[in-house]
Amino acid sequence: MILGEVGDVSRFPNRNHFASYTGTSPISASSGDHQRHRLNRAGNRRLNHALHIAAITQIRQDTPGRVLYRRKMSEGKTHKEALRCVKRRISDAVWRQLQTDRSDDQTQDTKWPRTTAKDTFLVAYRSPDTPRANGRPKRFKPAVV
Repeated sequence: MILGEVGDVSRFPNRNHFASYTGTSPISASSGDHQRHRLNRAGNRRLNHALHIAAITQIRQDTPGRVLYRRKMSEGKTHKEALRCVKRRISDAVWRQLQTDRSDDQTQDTKWPRTTAKDTFLVAYRSPDTPRANGRPKRFKPAVV
């Protein structure tokens, strides 16, 4: 879902622009001496929903997202404010992973279709946008939240 909604990640110059597009950037809602931020209602709602589901899953399981959520709650933030922080952290991790995948795509080889074996007539077709390094599939590194 994220890949379909984002498309070409190169249109976002940095993680802050990506967060604004996904609706995970904070909006200042301060008044007087009370400094706080609220959830952004703008941006792509489908992407925001996908990140919301990821954040809820992170909070329910024993993950780094849960550690961040508990730390923010202990700092005095409300549930919604702490959840916004987790969503922003996930948004930044997604942006970094998309940037990594984009740089890996630049190193593809152009030799396709390729035969599977010399004694067979079968041809292994692959998409030209499959990340490759030296003709072998790249091993993806998981994004760190």
